[in-house]
Amino acid sequence: MTPEQMQLGIKDKLPPDQNEALATETVLGQKPVQALTPLQAPLKVTIDALADKYAPSNFTHRRHVSSLMERIKDDKLAQAFHNQPELLCATCHHRSPLSLTPPKCGSCHAKEIDKVNPGRPNLMAAYHLQCMGCHKGMNVARPRDTDCTTCHKAAPKSAD
Repeated sequence: MTPEQMQLGIKDKLPPDQNEALATETVLGQKPVQALTPLQAPLKVTIDALADKYAPSNFTHRRHVSSLMERIKDDKLAQAFHNQPELLCATCHHRSPLSLTPPKCGSCHAKEIDKVNPGRPNLMAAYHLQCMGCHKGMNVARPRDTDCTTCHKAAPKSAD
């Protein structure tokens, strides 16, 4: 990568076929990618902050971490920018300090709309936006965003 190519990259004018070289030479050359194993993540996480209204959701945390790791393992560009294990956690635990033990969603998102921060989604919206948004963005076909019982137990039938 020449200094001229570096400048083109900074200005976002580098030809696409040279972008990977720019990223891997500049970022991967400075820091080796640290390994994160799925075993460092909890196997499952029970999301029960709204259990007073909805049945808890048993989130297969380790499977999701493994899936994200699988997507970047052969991608030099992704490895260049996901060069800290904590960045993988930040994929879902956004806007948190980088950590292998990030705070829960309820640390920032209240059960009800926050009158002080009305633009911040409430907890249920935050869960749904994050989960469904990721599935849509990564072209994960299931669960459909209309299939509530994939993540939540079906409500008991009433005896009417």
